Amino acid sequence: MNAEPLTDVAPNWAEITIEPHCPLCEYMLRGLSLPRCPECGYRFDWSEVLSVANRDHPYLFEHHPDRNVWSYFKTVVGAMRPRRFWSLLHPAQYGSTRRLLIFHVVGLIALATIVVSTPATFIMIAVAIEPYTPAYRHYYAHQPPYWTQVGNHLSDVYFDWRAQRTFLTGSFIIGFWPLSTLLALQIFQVSMRKAKVKAVHVIRCVVYSLDHWLTAVMWIAVLSTAFVIGMIDQFSPTYYPLPDPDEVALACAAGLILMYTYRLGVAYRRYLRFDHAMAVAISAQLITLLSMAIVLVFILTL
Repeated sequence: MNAEPLTDVAPNWAEITIEPHCPLCEYMLRGLSLPRCPECGYRFDWSEVLSVANRDHPYLFEHHPDRNVWSYFKTVVGAMRPRRFWSLLHPAQYGSTRRLLIFHVVGLIALATIVVSTPATFIMIAVAIEPYTPAYRHYYAHQPPYWTQVGNHLSDVYFDWRAQRTFLTGSFIIGFWPLSTLLALQIFQVSMRKAKVKAVHVIRCVVYSLDHWLTAVMWIAVLSTAFVIGMIDQFSPTYYPLPDPDEVALACAAGLILMYTYRLGVAYRRYLRFDHAMAVAISAQLITLLSMAIVLVFILTL
C-alpha cells in the first residue's frame, strides 16, 4: 500500500447529496472516513470525487471534440512534461476509449507518413547535390535527367525487399508495442490486486506515454546522419571514424524505450498512484521487449 499519510479530513456525509464512486473501479465511497478505495486501494483527494467542477481538463484531447486539432497538439506538447501532465490529470476526469484510439491512430498515420516520405526527400536532395561532387565530374559526365535519376533511386529504395521487410518490421513493432505493453500491465494489475481498475485508465497511461512524434524525430535524425556521412565521403573523404547509421538507429531506439518507460512510470505513480510504479513500468517494458525480440527474430528468418 501507499506509504503516504492519509491526512484528508472526511466530508460530512449528511450534507453530501451525490453518490461518489471510485474513479478507477466504481466502488461506492459514501461513508468512508479515509480517502482510499477499499476495493482497489486507490488513494484520492475528496475534491476529485465530490467536485464536478474539477472533472473538465483544460486541453486534453478526450475532453475537447469541438477543437480536435488544437486539443490534439496541445495534448502532445503537454505530455512531453510527464510530471506536470499527470499531476493535472486524475481518474475522475472523463475518459474515452474511442478518443484515445483516435489519438493513437492519428499519431501512427503521421509517423508512417514521415517514415515513408523522408527517404524520398533525402534522395531528391542527394541527386541535386551529386553533380557538384568531384567523382561525378570525372566519371559521370553523361547522366539521365534529374527526375529520371530520382525515380531510379526511389525504385531501388521502395521496391527493394530488404527495405520493405525493414519497414514492415518497424511498423509491426511500433503498432503492437502499446498493445503488448497493455497486456503486460494487466499482469501486474492482477498480481497487485488491482484487476478491477477500468481498462480506460490503463489505456490512457499507455497512449499518452507513447510519443509517435518523438519517434519521427529520431527517424529523421538517423537518416540525417546517414545523409551527412554520405556527403562527407563524396566531398571530403576522412580517415577519422564517423558514426555508423546502424549504431545511431540502435541508440535512438534505446532512447525511445527509456523515455517511454520513464513516462509510463510517472503516469502510474502520479495518475494511478501505484506503489513501486517505476518498477512496474520497467518490468512491463522488459516483457514487451522480449516478446517483440522473439517476433523480430522470427520475421528476420523469413
